Amino acid sequence: MEQQLPTEENPGTREPCPWRVVEDAGSAFAMGSIGGSIYHAIKGWNNSPRQKRLMGMMESVRMRAPALGGSFAVWGFMFSSFDCSLMAIRDVDDPYNAIASGFLTGGTLAIRNGPRAALVSATFGGVILAFIEGLGIYFKNQVHEQQTPVMPDLPADPLGPMPLPPPPPPGGSYAASVSQQEGIIGACLPIYDHARMSLTCGRLVDLRVWKPTC
Repeated sequence: MEQQLPTEENPGTREPCPWRVVEDAGSAFAMGSIGGSIYHAIKGWNNSPRQKRLMGMMESVRMRAPALGGSFAVWGFMFSSFDCSLMAIRDVDDPYNAIASGFLTGGTLAIRNGPRAALVSATFGGVILAFIEGLGIYFKNQVHEQQTPVMPDLPADPLGPMPLPPPPPPGGSYAASVSQQEGIIGACLPIYDHARMSLTCGRLVDLRVWKPTC
């Protein structure tokens, strides 16, 4: 299956498989490590004695943050593996692959706790991924609407619409055919001169005669 690489025109396209697995696992580890460091730093500071708060904070971050980053990395690795597998099976890359991958990942990680716990975890993973994919589609549509040029509304002509001229005479003279439209007598209108093969300007004196000057 042909996979698109990220481009300037389509920057949101993800990396192709199998590099997507490595990218998602690394991104998940970084996200878990940074978030875990902040959380455990605050927790270690609050749970340590007043004289040893800085040391307790650093120890808590050193002991707990890498473990949380590793858990995130395992989740990202399994999610991307399921995503690439479903993409190869279905031969299409769409949000349904991500939702199904979240369902399978949540169930697989909780399978040791029993079928019921695995089903609950799988449902939770599928719902979370459906929510994330829905938000992504919504914001993508909003950005697309903002970038789409809109033609401005032109102001109305204060003189009103221009009257239509009668059809050009077949003989090439200034004698025009009779017009059935009202409101054009005395108006200065363009007319095609067949003899000179050019446009000229004339004024309709009555319903039968054009005056060749305005």
